[in-house]
Amino acid sequence: MEKNVTQARSERQEDLLARYCSEAEGLILAAKDAREAQEIRDRLCKRFQEECNSQLIVNATRAYADHIITHIWSSDVQRSDHESDER
Repeated sequence: MEKNVTQARSERQEDLLARYCSEAEGLILAAKDAREAQEIRDRLCKRFQEECNSQLIVNATRAYADHIITHIWSSDVQRSDHESDER
């Protein structure tokens, strides 16, 4: 079990993570609102999933993007989540 939880990261994985997070941050910061930022996050993560065979890298990038979105648009994110729940 521990083997599945902890994985050694290679230099290539570190480089990918840095590149993906940097790209996500730049595009998310340019979004006009939380909904657009979430759409950007989803598009980027889909693309990263296709490029990278490490789910760990994709998940880490998504978590970083979620952190940025929540930090910048916390009230919009809560409102957007609530609107989605009502549908």
